[in-house]
Amino acid sequence: MKTREEKYLNDPYYYALVNMLRDLIRRAQFTPSELREASLFAAILEERERTTPPVVIGDWRQSHDRR
Repeated sequence: MKTREEKYLNDPYYYALVNMLRDLIRRAQFTPSELREASLFAAILEERERTTPPVVIGDWRQSHDRR
C-alpha cells in the first residue's frame, strides 16, 4: 500500500485533490477539521447511494433456529 506521500507524488488525481484542499485551508474557507468532517460525510452519502440493500429470500431464522 502506498503512503500518502507516495500517492501525492505519483497520482495526479490525488495530487490535485490535496492541493485543492490546501487551497481551501489557505483561503480560510474551511478549517482542517471542517474538511475532514465534510470529506467523511461525502463518503457516507456516496455509500448510502451506492449500496444496494441485501436481498432476503425467506426467513433466515427458520433455518438457524433449532429450538
